[in-house]
Amino acid sequence: MWMSWSVLVVLLSAAMPEFTVSQLFGLLALSGVAATLAHLLLFALGDKAMQASFAQAATVLLLIPAIGLIWLLQDSTISYSSLLLLAFICGLGGAQFMALGDTPQHQRSQLGWCLGVNASVLGIGIILAQVSVPVLTAMPWAGELSGMPWTTRAATGNMLGNIAAGTPMWLANVGWFMALALLVIIVLRQVPLWSSSAPMYVPRRTRSFARYLIFRNKHTWLMALLYLMAFGSFIGFAITFPLSLQFLFGLSRVWEGGELIQVVSNDHAPNALTYAWIGPLLGVLARPLGGWLADQFGGARVAQWCALALAVGCSIAALVAYQAFYSRTPETSFLSYILAFLLIFIASGIASSAIFKAISEIFPPEQLGTVLRWVVALASTGAIYIPLLWSLHSATATPAFALLGFAAFYVICAGIIHWIYLRRHSEFYNP
Repeated sequence: MWMSWSVLVVLLSAAMPEFTVSQLFGLLALSGVAATLAHLLLFALGDKAMQASFAQAATVLLLIPAIGLIWLLQDSTISYSSLLLLAFICGLGGAQFMALGDTPQHQRSQLGWCLGVNASVLGIGIILAQVSVPVLTAMPWAGELSGMPWTTRAATGNMLGNIAAGTPMWLANVGWFMALALLVIIVLRQVPLWSSSAPMYVPRRTRSFARYLIFRNKHTWLMALLYLMAFGSFIGFAITFPLSLQFLFGLSRVWEGGELIQVVSNDHAPNALTYAWIGPLLGVLARPLGGWLADQFGGARVAQWCALALAVGCSIAALVAYQAFYSRTPETSFLSYILAFLLIFIASGIASSAIFKAISEIFPPEQLGTVLRWVVALASTGAIYIPLLWSLHSATATPAFALLGFAAFYVICAGIIHWIYLRRHSEFYNP
């Protein structure tokens, strides 16, 4: 549900061009705020949040944003303030998608691979949202319940191809689909066969204060920073990638004497939604590879390689973004931008599993699950600062600066990894 906003903002830009790109990135940032707050709440609740009864109640509560999508997206004259409210309540479902269960019980030599596979399964929801939402909105699947259609005023598309301006869309279908899927899940969880085939996590009996001992360990904070570099980058770029493609290549800008004279729809550009899902898919597929590489070469070393790859990818993307933004034919740079971001997604996916592996080496088994949940909660702030920086720099016409800022952050992270974990006399060498 949360990930559907990565596509909805692109469709909104086609149907309501009066909304600025900065405002649309702002919707994504606000949904990220809600997801982070919800995830921090789940961490504070501790083992209670991993019980079957809590999961069932949380699933039922997700019907609220689904109903909000149905209700508010039937009106094509919706206000920006209503969209802000809708983005926030949908973002609250982000913690459900990122929630971690108990850590798998495997030999430490294979733990990186196993954690990578588990995380890849969780990340599939991103790809499903980016592929399915444009298709869901293409026809009134719910009949009259789909509401009044929206009409595109600029070209958009889906993974099958372009959709011309003047084509109707039914955005409320997204809410109907989410509500139906949630109802199926709720019903199936009441069936004994379904429940027994997927047992929920049984929490360990631990005192609540013991959970907070991890905050006295400096490696908790270091690993949270590094996981922000890895998973935070993946989730932040996954939700902003479609809109950044539309912003840079779906519009053509006319400049004279360094002044922006005109912005028009670029009908020659490849459609953003046709290609945007490929990057997150490769990032998800790379996570098991990252776990395997970490098992072979050490999590810290692999994470450092990935940090440098992320810096290179963002630097290339910044150069391409600068060229595209000041060109009357930005579509000529489209392939270069896509390839740079494929490197970014793959590197972030590999790094995520490598850092999971490092965490499993640094922390004892009784703290491992708690630490993993904490670093994931903090890393979810990537869904805040990445769209927020895109919003700020799109408003100031400096999109390349956002990418250069990301590149600088990755270089700093590579230096931290080398200084703390790759010197011979480190407390934990190449965990």
